[in-house]
Amino acid sequence: MTIWKATEFDEYKLKPLTVSDIKDAEERLEVRLPKAYLEILMKQNGGHIKYNAHPSPMPTDWGESFVQAEYIMGIGQQNGILESSYFIKEWGLPEGLVLFNGDGHS
Repeated sequence: MTIWKATEFDEYKLKPLTVSDIKDAEERLEVRLPKAYLEILMKQNGGHIKYNAHPSPMPTDWGESFVQAEYIMGIGQQNGILESSYFIKEWGLPEGLVLFNGDGHS
């Protein structure tokens, strides 16, 4: 079973991940990435996901009880988490975040 949605074209599906990619990303972002996140990226480095809603204890823009995520960004420069600092500045978000999904207002 996989969480990844099979699509012909997926701009968030990046080249296969290597241990070197992970080490480089953690150094550049100055974080240790969660084990569960890395485990799914070793199967596929980002992409659209089959199950796009996650329970939320508080109301969100999408509904009373869930938050929506259409894709998970992998480790890479374009359409990946290495773009986090650029988007944090563009969207006026707090420093120190690693963005794995979103489009500015979500």
